[in-house]
Amino acid sequence: MKSLSKYAHSERPPWALVTGASDGIGLGFVQELSSHGFNIILHGRNQSKLQTTITTLKSQYPSREYRTFIHDAEQELTAEILSNLLTSLQDIHLTILINNVGGAGSVTPAWQTFLARSPQDVDKYINLNLRFPTQLTRALLPQLTENQPSFILNLSSFAALYPAPYISVYAGSKAFNLAWGASLKAEMRAEGIDIDVLGIVIAKSQSAVVKAETSFWVPSAREMARKALGEVGCGRKWVTPVWGHAVQQWVLNCLPEGILERVVIGAAKGEKGRSEKVE
Repeated sequence: MKSLSKYAHSERPPWALVTGASDGIGLGFVQELSSHGFNIILHGRNQSKLQTTITTLKSQYPSREYRTFIHDAEQELTAEILSNLLTSLQDIHLTILINNVGGAGSVTPAWQTFLARSPQDVDKYINLNLRFPTQLTRALLPQLTENQPSFILNLSSFAALYPAPYISVYAGSKAFNLAWGASLKAEMRAEGIDIDVLGIVIAKSQSAVVKAETSFWVPSAREMARKALGEVGCGRKWVTPVWGHAVQQWVLNCLPEGILERVVIGAAKGEKGRSEKVE
């Protein structure tokens, strides 16, 4: 990952902020960045869980420093919270932001008709997957600009490219992530600011929620993070970094629209049925 060294360009130690960093893919990003010399601000909603994670990290990477940013991303990210965060970052050289947090969060069932969604659950989806990363990025952009070159990674999903039933708010928010990130990338270039923005498209991956066995099609959380960071500097707006996911994407793109829709609907109905059994 030679491209990561571009963002460790100061005499001051480089820092990255990773959202949803307690476990899963977020923790994978923390581990990968730690192994490449970055200190990390870990975002999560549970202080004790983050502290336990940091204790383990310090035993693995004793020369790294770690801090926490505690906030439930399903809730409003107020001006006061952002002000306190920015104050806490004034003494560090932040050059990387990983917008990883997302998913269904506390909303259950994850697969449900839009009509059956409560207004509160819709807001939780929007806050977690859309509003939180957007407002956090807006708040951190001045510091990332001052410390340029800097890098922003936005985690998206196959749901953005192949919208499925029963997850319409999630799919829409992930499509927003890609379009917003691509627009922001173009804006940075238009303004002559050296901040790269990259969208990462993923399918099924092992995570804190997904406990599937790893395979060619299902990477581990650590591998997912490693593959994503391996695309730093690729120059594209977004990319599917895992080969197994890229193969699935190629196959789906080859299907006629009507057949693709039936495939997506069938898969979504299967997921909905499984989630209802769990409930």
